[in-house]
Amino acid sequence: TQKKDGEQGIAVTVSNTAMFETGSSKPTVSAADDLQELAKTYANKNRKVLIVGHTDATGPDAFNRKLSEQRARAVAKIFSSAGVSTADLYYKGAGADRPVATNQTPEGRAINRRVEVVELETEKGIIAYDSFVESDPNLPARVAASLEIPETPPAPPKSQPTQKPSDEGQVASKTTTSSPTQLPKTLKVGSSIDFGGQSIADYDQNLAEQIEKKEKDDSFIASLWPISDAQASNEDPMLGTTCINDTYRPVGEVMSLDDDKPIHSTSDYVPGLYSTSWHDQVNGHLVGLTHVAVLKDSGLTNKQPTFFVFENYQKGDQDPTLSASASARSYAGKNGVIYRVFLDETVWPARCVDVFFPKGSAQGKTADARIYYDKNEQVFANAMTLKIAKSTEQ
Repeated sequence: TQKKDGEQGIAVTVSNTAMFETGSSKPTVSAADDLQELAKTYANKNRKVLIVGHTDATGPDAFNRKLSEQRARAVAKIFSSAGVSTADLYYKGAGADRPVATNQTPEGRAINRRVEVVELETEKGIIAYDSFVESDPNLPARVAASLEIPETPPAPPKSQPTQKPSDEGQVASKTTTSSPTQLPKTLKVGSSIDFGGQSIADYDQNLAEQIEKKEKDDSFIASLWPISDAQASNEDPMLGTTCINDTYRPVGEVMSLDDDKPIHSTSDYVPGLYSTSWHDQVNGHLVGLTHVAVLKDSGLTNKQPTFFVFENYQKGDQDPTLSASASARSYAGKNGVIYRVFLDETVWPARCVDVFFPKGSAQGKTADARIYYDKNEQVFANAMTLKIAKSTEQ
């Protein structure tokens, strides 16, 4: 078997705990000195360097994304002053969307506040790396886990003293307890269109569990070393996550320090997902998505879909009962793509839709889906089998 040629790269994480004052994008004096020394190791190497800023989950999402981008740019400027060409420097703010620890403890939040320095050979490699991370099926589960309250050990019986760490820093094993999982709340009281499903308290079918992790030979980014190893995980992708317990997180853009403008790559679309329309009838209602588009190289969306519902659909109906632009994220695995659609209150009671487009869905012309909606102060879900609209096939 011929080994695929690819780039070699390396990622370095720098603790952000004392690098910036709270709410500031200006590095502290000591941090600037340390970053200057680190930057010198990248000078005169004729390599591309991506600086990614990360925050904890404290504060509004939009603020965190902007602040992390400003901090990443500030670090990139230090690298430039140390001799790295601005044409070789890129930066991005990821906000709190790529956690590596819990956001429920001071220690975990300190770990999440960090700067990542990624070195690769080409701009194409920079784009591929970022796309790979953003479309990783594990990402929603990581975000959800970072927001869970850590399990705490029960208080010891009064007759037994609390055990202190030994000289080696080890403590006896503890039994932990966890609180039952809380179900998501409805947006409004009451009910409207009924999609014929079940309460999610009884409906445990997680469509996202169908997706399988990418294999290392499946994409360009897989040839990056040791970055691809860092992305490997023994956890089941997206296990326990559905759109109803996820939130929409916009994909930030990679910026070039040379002109402070985003960089892009041209890419074909996944077959069948090139601004196509998909629909199904659920409990007598026609439910559909238009402008569904996923890029082949990155597995990311580059268009936002429109969601619509024709209540009690009759052939010839022209005006949908509900219709609105939606927000979508996609996550790519080796066997297909999870396409996650988030809806606003204008199309209530509908809340969100998960779609699994398997490889070959363009030929099969169908895709499994789940719609989540509010009814009588509970969240319900029902299965759909979306079919591609003939008018959008190419």
